[in-house]
Amino acid sequence: MLQKKKYVFLGVITLVVWLFIFLLSSNGYKKWVYEQEIHKAEKIINQQVEYISRLNQVDFKTLKSYHNQNNNVNFFVKEKEKFVFWTSNNIPVDSVATIISGSSVQTVQLRNGWYIVIQRELEGKLLVGFILIKNIYPYQNPHLQNKFPEKFGFSQSYTISLDKPEAEAYPVRLSISDNVFYLIPDGNGFNYPAWAILLGIVGVLLAFLAVHQFFELIFPKTIVYFFIEIILILLVRLWFQFAHIPSLLYQHELFSPKYFAVSQWLPSLGDLMLTVLTILFIVRLSVHTTIKISTLPRNIILLILKQIIAAGIIILTYHLIYNSTLHFNLNDMYELSWYSIFALSCLLILMGVYFVIVTGWAKKGISPYLFLLSIALHLLSFLIISFYIQNTIYYFIALIIFEALLYFYRSGKINVSAYFPLITVMIFAFGISITIVKMSETEEHDERKFLAEKLINDKDPIAEYLFIDIEKKIKTDKHLIARLPNYWENKEQVDEYLLKKYFNGYWSKYDITFVECQAGDSIFIEGENKEVLCESFFKSRIEKSADYYLSASAPIYFVNDENGVIYIADVVLPDENNIAHHIYIEFYYKYFPKTEGYPELLLSEKQLKQIVKMGNYSYAKYKNGVLINKLGEFDYYTQLDTNYINAHNSTFYNEDGYNHYLYSSGKNTVIISLPIVSMIEKMSVFSYVFILIGILFILGYFIFLPGFSFQSFTLQSFNTKIQFFVIANIFIAFTLIAIGTVYYIRYQYTEKNITNISEKIKSVMVEVEHKLGETDSLTAGQKELMNYYLVKFSNVFYTDINLYKLDGKLFATSRPEVFLNGLLNEFMPYEVYEALTVKHKSEYIHQESIGNLKYLSAYVPFRNYKNKVLAYLNLPYFAKQHALEEELANFYVALINIYVLVFVLSIILAVIFANYLSAPLRLIKSTISKLQIGKTNELIEWQTNDEIGELIKEYNKKVIELEKSARLLAKSERESAWREMAKQVAHEIKNPLTPMKLSIQHLQRITTGIDGNLKDKINKTANVLIEQIDTLATIANEFSNFAKLPEPHLEKVDVIKIARDCSLLFEEQKAKISVVNKSGKNELFIRADKDQMIRIFNNLIKNAIQSVKPGEMPVIEIEISEQNNDVLIAVKDNGEGISADRQSKIFEPNFTTKTGGMGLGLAMVKNFVETFNGKIWFTSTVGKGTTFYMSFPK
Repeated sequence: MLQKKKYVFLGVITLVVWLFIFLLSSNGYKKWVYEQEIHKAEKIINQQVEYISRLNQVDFKTLKSYHNQNNNVNFFVKEKEKFVFWTSNNIPVDSVATIISGSSVQTVQLRNGWYIVIQRELEGKLLVGFILIKNIYPYQNPHLQNKFPEKFGFSQSYTISLDKPEAEAYPVRLSISDNVFYLIPDGNGFNYPAWAILLGIVGVLLAFLAVHQFFELIFPKTIVYFFIEIILILLVRLWFQFAHIPSLLYQHELFSPKYFAVSQWLPSLGDLMLTVLTILFIVRLSVHTTIKISTLPRNIILLILKQIIAAGIIILTYHLIYNSTLHFNLNDMYELSWYSIFALSCLLILMGVYFVIVTGWAKKGISPYLFLLSIALHLLSFLIISFYIQNTIYYFIALIIFEALLYFYRSGKINVSAYFPLITVMIFAFGISITIVKMSETEEHDERKFLAEKLINDKDPIAEYLFIDIEKKIKTDKHLIARLPNYWENKEQVDEYLLKKYFNGYWSKYDITFVECQAGDSIFIEGENKEVLCESFFKSRIEKSADYYLSASAPIYFVNDENGVIYIADVVLPDENNIAHHIYIEFYYKYFPKTEGYPELLLSEKQLKQIVKMGNYSYAKYKNGVLINKLGEFDYYTQLDTNYINAHNSTFYNEDGYNHYLYSSGKNTVIISLPIVSMIEKMSVFSYVFILIGILFILGYFIFLPGFSFQSFTLQSFNTKIQFFVIANIFIAFTLIAIGTVYYIRYQYTEKNITNISEKIKSVMVEVEHKLGETDSLTAGQKELMNYYLVKFSNVFYTDINLYKLDGKLFATSRPEVFLNGLLNEFMPYEVYEALTVKHKSEYIHQESIGNLKYLSAYVPFRNYKNKVLAYLNLPYFAKQHALEEELANFYVALINIYVLVFVLSIILAVIFANYLSAPLRLIKSTISKLQIGKTNELIEWQTNDEIGELIKEYNKKVIELEKSARLLAKSERESAWREMAKQVAHEIKNPLTPMKLSIQHLQRITTGIDGNLKDKINKTANVLIEQIDTLATIANEFSNFAKLPEPHLEKVDVIKIARDCSLLFEEQKAKISVVNKSGKNELFIRADKDQMIRIFNNLIKNAIQSVKPGEMPVIEIEISEQNNDVLIAVKDNGEGISADRQSKIFEPNFTTKTGGMGLGLAMVKNFVETFNGKIWFTSTVGKGTTFYMSFPK
C-alpha cells in the first residue's frame, strides 16, 4: 500500500512539473511577462516624469540627491546660454543643445541611448531632465551593453520605437503628455530565469524516473526488463534532444552551439549536461538494483561499461579543449567563466561515474586474471586513442594506478581504508589536471602557429580589392571635397565621416589614420624632432619599404614597416578651387596598439573577435634576420643568425624564462613568445580539479548511498568529530585569511594606483607646461596642436590625457573616439568641476565609469609660467584594470595551491591526530569489554600525567573498587545463602527433636514399675538419646543464631574493659589469659555494638583455647594498641596453628579445624568486625600458634 502511494505521489509531482513547464513555454505566459514588466517600467518612468514636472525651484543639492537615488535620471541646468550644473558626463552635450530647441517633453534617441527629455523654465534657468530608457551604444563589448536600467527589472530584451510597428508591441504612455513610445520584444528568444531552466532539467529527470517507476510497477524484476528500461530511458533522452523538449531549455544560450558543439549527438553544453545526468541516472539505478546477476556476466558488463566511460572521458576532454569557445586556463581565474566550470564539472561527474562502476565491479573482490585483463584493455584503449588524440598517457596511468590500488586494497594486501577517499581524489585530480595542462599547451602551440602564419604574411587581398572601389568613391565625394580646404580645422569630423562612410564592416580589423597634405605642407616628426615636407615624408616611406604598388587607379601600398603600418594609401583629389589634396591613409592591424589607453572600450564584440589578441605574448618580426618590429616585455635580439633561421624555420624552444615559437617564411621571420608556466602555476590546475572532484565526490556519496537522509547524517564517531573540527577550523581560518588578503590587495592596489596616477599627472603637467607655459589663454587655433601633443604624451606615458577649459568643457584629448562615439560628453563631472573651481582643490582623484567600466580619473589645475590657471588636466586611468586582475589571479593561484596542500595535510594529520587521541579511548573500550565480575581484571598502564592519564587513573581506581565490591557482593551472597541454609537446617532439625525428647521422657515415666535392670537399661538408653537430642538442639540453635544476626546498635564502647571482662569468664577453664594495654590509656573507645564485641572476644578466646593440644596449658595474650587513627587488637595463642591449605577458608561458614562445632564462629566474627568498618586478618605458624588481628576506626 505504501509503495503504491509512493508511485502515485511521484506521478502527481511529475505531472505538475510538466504542466508547469508547458505553461512557461506557452505564448500566453510570455505575453503576461511582457505586460507585467512593461507596466512596472511605465509606472517607474511616470513617477520620475511627474517628479520633474512638479519641481518649482532649481536646487542643485536636491537634483543631485534625486539623481543619486535614481541613477537613470540626470539633470542639466542652463543659465544665460551657459551650462551651470549637470549630474552626468555620459549624455552627449551636442545632443543636449539640439534637444533644448525642441518641445518640452519628448522621447529621443541620442548617440548612447533612448531618453525621455523634459524641459522646464524655473527661476530664469532652463532645467532639462533626462530619464534614461535604454542605453544604445554604437557598438557593444564587455564594457558597453545595450540594456535598460536595472531599476526597471527587465528580464527580457526589447527594442524601442516611436511609431507603432506592425509586430507585437507594448505602449508606454507618459502621464503628463500625449507622448508615447513602444517596446517591442526583440524576437531573439525568451529569456527564462534560472529557476525555469532548473525546472526544465528537473522535468527531464522526472521523466526518466517515471519510466523507471512504470517498469517497477508493471514488469517483473528481471535482467531483460532492466535492459529494456535502460534502452527506453536513452530513447526518451534522444527524443527530447532532437525534438527540443522542453522548449524553454533550448531558448537558453547553454543549449546553443555558442560555447560547445561536437556533432548532432552533442550539439551544446546543455545537451552534454543532460547526457551526463542521464548516464548518472542509469548508473544509480544499476547500483541500487536488486536484480540478481551471476558473477561472470556481471563482471563482463561492468568491464565493458567502465572501458566505454574511461574512453568517453578522455575524448570529451579533448573536445572541450579543442571544440569549444571555453577557456580552461585555470591559472587565470578572471579568464574562467561559469560555463568553463560547468563543463569541467560535467567531465568530473563522468569521472565519478567511472569510480562508481569500478568500485561496484570490485565490490566482491577481483581475480588476478580479471585485474590483468582490465589493465590490458586500458593499454589497448591508450594505443587506439593516442592515434587521434595526443597527451592521453597521464590519464590512463592514473586509471591504472587507481585500479591497482583498488585491487590490492580489496584483496587485503594493503590497508588504506582511512585514506582511500583522499588517495582516490588525488589520483583522479592528477590524471585529469595533467591531461588538461598538456592538451591546453598543445592547443596553445597550435594557436601560436596560426598566429605566426597570420603575422608573417600581413597582406590582405580582400582589403586591396575593396580599396579599388573605395578610392573611386572618395574622389567623387562632393561633401568631402567641399570640406578639404578647412580640413585641419574640422579634422575630427572629416576623419569620422570617412571612417563611418567608407571604412566600416570589414575594415574594422584595422586602426586607420588620415593625414591631409597640400603642396608645401610640412609635418612634425616625433622621433627626429623636426619638421619635414608632408608629401616627401610619405613618398619616402612608400619608396623605401613598399613591396608593391597595385595600380594607378588604386594607389595602395603594402608597407609593413617598423611602426606596425601594413598599408599606406595615397588618394589625390582636387577641391573646388582645383587645388590638389593628398589624403594619406595608414592602416594598422589592431593587434599592434599604437598607444596604451583602453582600445577594447572602442571596439565591438565582433571586432574584438577579429583582433589577434596578443595577451601575454611578446612578438618580434625580422626581415632578412634584422629586427623590424617588436611588441611585449621580452627583449629580442636585434639580429638573428640566418643559418639558424634556415635550419629551424618552424620550432619551439625555451630561452630566458620564455617559450618561443620561431616561424620563418621567405625573408620574414616571426618569433612569438610566452612566459614559461611555472610548476606552481601548473599545480594550481591540480588544486582546482582536486577541489571540484572533492565536492562532487561528497555529493556523489550522498546520491549513491542507499537510504541516506540528512537527518541521519550526524558526527557520531569521536574520530570523525575530531577530524571534522580540525578540517573545519583550517577551512574557516583560510577563508577568513583569503577574504582579508583580497581586501588588502584591492585596497593596496587602489592606493598604489592613486599614487601612480598622482605622480603621472605631475609628469604630464611638466610636459604640457613646456608647450603652453608661455600662453596666456587657450584659443581654438591651438586645439589641433594640443590634440597632437596629447596623443604624443599619451604614447610616452601610456595613458589617455584630456584637457578641459575653465568652464568644464573639453578642449583637447588624446582619445577623441570616446567623445565622438557618445560615450562621454564634453563636460568633466560636475563633482570635479565644483571641487576645482569652487573648493579650489589642487588635485582631485575619484572613480568614474563608462558603461560597465569603472576607472580612476585624476584632475589638476594647469597653470602657465605666470601661475595663471589656464585649464584642467585629466588622466583617466582605465588602462590598468587587467593588472589588478592579474595580481589577484596570482594570489588566488598561490592561495589555492597552499589551501589544497594544507587541506590534504590537514586531512592526513586529522586522521593521525584523531587516532592518537582516541587510542586510549579504544584501549579503555577494549579493556572494559573484557571486564568480568568476580575475576581479576587487567589494569591499564599509562605513562603521561595528562587528562587521558587522569581518566585512566580513575578507570584503574574504579576497576579496583569494582573488584572489591564484587568480592564483598560474593561474600554477602555466600553469607546470605548460608544464613538461609542455616535457617532451613535449624527448622528441619528442631521439628523432630521436641517430639522425640518428649517420647523418651514419657518412656522413662512408664518404666517406673519395671524391674531394676531393665529400668536401668532403659534409663541409660534414654539419657543417651536425650543428651544427643540436646546436642542437636544446640547445633540447631547455633544455626538459628547465625541466620538471625541482630542489627548492630552502634555506640562508644571501651575495648579494654570488654577484653578484660571477657578474659575473666574463661578463668575456670585453666587457661592463662592476659590483656596487654599498649595504648597508655585507661580507656580506649570505638564505635561498635557492645554485645557483638563481647561475642567477638568470646569466640576468639574460645577458639584459642580449643586450638591448644590436649594436656597443654592455653596461653592467650590480648594486646590492645593505637595505630594512627585506628585501634589495633591482637589475640595470640599457643595452639597448633592453621595449615596453609586451610587459611583461605578460615572465615567461611561451616568451616572448622575442630572436632566439634559448626564453624560459624569466625564467620560471625568477621561479619561483626566489618559491620563496624573494621578489618580482621591473621597470621599463623603451624606448631607455634595463631594471632588474629582486628583494626577499628576510633
